[in-house]
Amino acid sequence: MIALIVIMLTLKDGYKTQALTVVRQSTKAYTDEVNKTLFAQGQFVDEWNLVWELVFETVNSSDRSLAAFDKKVTELESTYLADAKNKEKLEKWGLKELKLNITSEKTKRVISLAGNPVVTFDFTGGSFKSVDYKALRSVSPSEMFKIKEPAVFNFNAQ
Repeated sequence: MIALIVIMLTLKDGYKTQALTVVRQSTKAYTDEVNKTLFAQGQFVDEWNLVWELVFETVNSSDRSLAAFDKKVTELESTYLADAKNKEKLEKWGLKELKLNITSEKTKRVISLAGNPVVTFDFTGGSFKSVDYKALRSVSPSEMFKIKEPAVFNFNAQ
């Protein structure tokens, strides 16, 4: 009888240790996945805000030249980087700076977010003619970055 009690207590400790290990590993894996998604979403939203600001500044600028546009891009990125809170976020994300993804053509500038073109600026004749931001208006960060439910604990795992 005593031997049976000793065996049961030994097994109980083994199961408890195994369960705690599985919970720790599963929780860490899920937390890492959530943090990765949150960082990606944060970076995307900051870029998205910069793009909207660039659209606004370009449309309302008195200097509508292509050179002024390129200068405004540099200014916006520098202003973003000068903010201490933004620097702290970039460090968390493992980045040194936040750069807009701009494809330069002769008379056009195309800005992409998450690999998708969202804004096209037209500078035909060297000055601002038009901007197409329909794709930017339809972007939904909450739809792009979803966090899945955590996996069910598997206590048979080692």
